[in-house]
Amino acid sequence: MRKDDHVIIDFKGRVDLPEPQKSKMEERMYGEAYVLHIGSNTFVPGFEEGLIGMKKGETKELEITFPEEYRQDALAGREAWFDVTVKEIKIEKLLPIDDEFAKDFGDFETLAELKQKISDDIKDYKESLEVNRNKHLVKERLVDLNSGFEIPKLLVEEQIDRFTRREAYMQQNRNPGVGDSKEEREKYRKMAEREARAMIVLSKIANKERLYPSEEEMNGRIAEFAMSLGKKVADILPTLEEKGYLDSIASEISEEKALNFVFEHVEITEVEPQEPAETAGEK
Repeated sequence: MRKDDHVIIDFKGRVDLPEPQKSKMEERMYGEAYVLHIGSNTFVPGFEEGLIGMKKGETKELEITFPEEYRQDALAGREAWFDVTVKEIKIEKLLPIDDEFAKDFGDFETLAELKQKISDDIKDYKESLEVNRNKHLVKERLVDLNSGFEIPKLLVEEQIDRFTRREAYMQQNRNPGVGDSKEEREKYRKMAEREARAMIVLSKIANKERLYPSEEEMNGRIAEFAMSLGKKVADILPTLEEKGYLDSIASEISEEKALNFVFEHVEITEVEPQEPAETAGEK
């Protein structure tokens, strides 16, 4: 067995702890037919290194010391012993990059076709990034040009709620209090005010140009939302109707269409940043 091999192992661990803590921990230090990539650092340090050189069918006892900063306080800094049996060893082998390789990735007859598809996808991705960046610049400019009206406080608070919910999701519950404090909410206020202003401006453009969502667009957006929740449209539609979320979805689509409309009718020019002019008396 070598580094980067994939192995199937049985293992059973022992640790010197008082009961019932000992039995509880040893239950977690047990596995059958476990698939392990040697070198992935999946296990405690020293475990995977101890397997190197073993052969199929071989059993070995590994003596491991858990790190002082181990996530389980009861095991931190303690010695443990693992009886490990190697059931199977799979050697990682790179396939030749040729026409046969390309055929495994879809409707490609040659490697050249696969390379061209990858190149086209990269080009499309870069162009999409550029378009989205420019749309954002247009949206920001619309906000700057329409800063003379008061924004409803409720709309701003709704945007702050949205930003804090997204932050909490990004944190993956590692910081449960995120978004709850006044300080956290104030952090998003300026951003929320600009977003709320953009929504109002784009909504006015959409109404003026009659940029309303079609039935197909609404159905598509609802289907995407249902898929993101892992549910069927029929399961979430009554709730969307009851809570008035369909109006929010329609507004969102209209605002997107309004931004696209403006983007198609503006000319974006890249300019070099100007050096600040010297004032009198400066050298």
